[in-house]
Amino acid sequence: MSQAVFNTYLFSKLPYDPQRDLAPITTLVSGAFVLVTHAGFLPNTLAAFIEAAKAKPGTINLGTAANGSPPHIAAQLLARAAGIQLTFVPFASGAEGMRAAMRGDVQVFLDAPTLVVPQIRAGTLKALAVTGAHRERELPDVPTVAEAGLPEGQNEAWIGLVAPAETSRVVIARINAESAALLERPDLLERLRSLSFLPMASSPEGFGDLIRREHERWGPVIRAAGIKLE
Repeated sequence: MSQAVFNTYLFSKLPYDPQRDLAPITTLVSGAFVLVTHAGFLPNTLAAFIEAAKAKPGTINLGTAANGSPPHIAAQLLARAAGIQLTFVPFASGAEGMRAAMRGDVQVFLDAPTLVVPQIRAGTLKALAVTGAHRERELPDVPTVAEAGLPEGQNEAWIGLVAPAETSRVVIARINAESAALLERPDLLERLRSLSFLPMASSPEGFGDLIRREHERWGPVIRAAGIKLE
C-alpha cells in the first residue's frame, strides 16, 4: 500500500510512478488497525474520545509508528473523518509508540491488532474501535469505527503483488492463479488469521481499480496533513 499509493504523496521526487510503471497482479491480504488509549485516559468509547478532542483541540497526543507509515496515515484519516485536531507523535517503531501509550506519554495510539491485543487483554491499554469493515477475531467486543458512528474512518492496509509494467499478461495471469490457489489453503488461511490478516485475492484488473481508488482517497489526506519523507 505504501509503495503503490502513499509514496506518490510522501516523496517529491519518487523515482517511479506506481500507476504507470507497475502492473498489478493480485491483492493478497488486508489488515485493520486498533485505536487504543492509555489505561487511565477517561474516554471509554470512540464517541467520547471525539468529544474530548473537540473540547480541547490539539491537546490530545496520538502516537503511531514512523512518520508516513500506514498507521500514521490511517490515524490522519480518522482525525479528518471525525473533524478533530490531534497532536500526532510518530515513533521509531510501533512497539516504541505502544510503550509510550502504556506509560501515558501519549494518550492514544493506533497500530495493528497483533501488537496491541496482549496489552488490551492485560488491561494496560483500552481499545476504543477497530478500523476495518468487521470486528477483529481476537477483539470480538470492540466495535468497528462504523459501528461506533464514524463510517468515514473505516480503512484497512493491504498487501499485493505487482510486476514491472512490461511484464507479459500470460505471466501475470499465471502468478495470479497460483496466488489465488495458495490463499485457499486452510493451513495458510489459519496462519494469516492468527496474524490478523484477511485473505484478499483479486483479478489484476480489480487490483488496478483498487489502486486508483486508493489514490483518490488517500492523496487528499496526505496532502492536507502535510506529511513529507525526503
